[in-house]
Amino acid sequence: MSSSESSDEEKPRILVLHGFGQTSEIIQKRGRNLFKRLARDYDLYFPEAKYDVVLSKIAECGAVKQQQGKAWFYYDPENPSNFADYLNREEARWYGVEDSIYFDVNSPTPKGRYDMHTNNLLNYILINGPFYAVIGFSQGAHLLPLLYQTIIECNALAENKCLKCKYNQQYAEIVQFQKMIFMSGFKTPTPLKIKDKTLELDMDLGVHPEMNIQYPNSIDIPTLHIYGQKDEFISNAKSQALVEICHDPKVHLHAKGHVLAQDSVTKTKILQFLQQ
Repeated sequence: MSSSESSDEEKPRILVLHGFGQTSEIIQKRGRNLFKRLARDYDLYFPEAKYDVVLSKIAECGAVKQQQGKAWFYYDPENPSNFADYLNREEARWYGVEDSIYFDVNSPTPKGRYDMHTNNLLNYILINGPFYAVIGFSQGAHLLPLLYQTIIECNALAENKCLKCKYNQQYAEIVQFQKMIFMSGFKTPTPLKIKDKTLELDMDLGVHPEMNIQYPNSIDIPTLHIYGQKDEFISNAKSQALVEICHDPKVHLHAKGHVLAQDSVTKTKILQFLQQ
């Protein structure tokens, strides 16, 4: 759902992906000042991830505070809430990436439209887009390169002269983002190739061809990378590794840690980047 009221003049749309352990409501609340400013010029959309996770934090008094949230994918099949350990691995496997991109994300089905695969990011983009830009925070930023590469693969399906499946044709119509903003983003520790997977549909739609989706070697659209100098969760080196695979990157460091920055300087940087 859009965060701004409808008007006669349609605004460019921005997709916002929350972080690990957050929800659509949490990221909107924590980024209230930033999103309020962006909503003057853009329509903002906040899909919510599928997987349930719990974040535990130790308060100053020593009490353990737990936050119920969501994740786009997870790293430990025995303990989906375990995220910190992943950052220290040299090799890692992602679980549920295909579900987030192809299958299940909480998005409403439009009245009168039947689609057995409505609940995923690709269909969310089809239903609510096209999106001029996308903002990802933390794990949402971690997901962006794969989503970017997936859309490239979907567009390539339009070149397939043997294309017969309505499902394929829908995905081939997805419009690539023009700009991407990574907030507290990081690159996967190893080049990740998602296992080839055939998506079985009903008999009327046929079978989706296998899609070779892998972490891109380069991102060829303008990108803005925002991360905190005092981020103790995602190191600056990990964020910089993501910068290095982007063709036209701009970088802004803020003085805080692993937060959705929304100070006046950061907001100005984001607006300038979107309006250029």
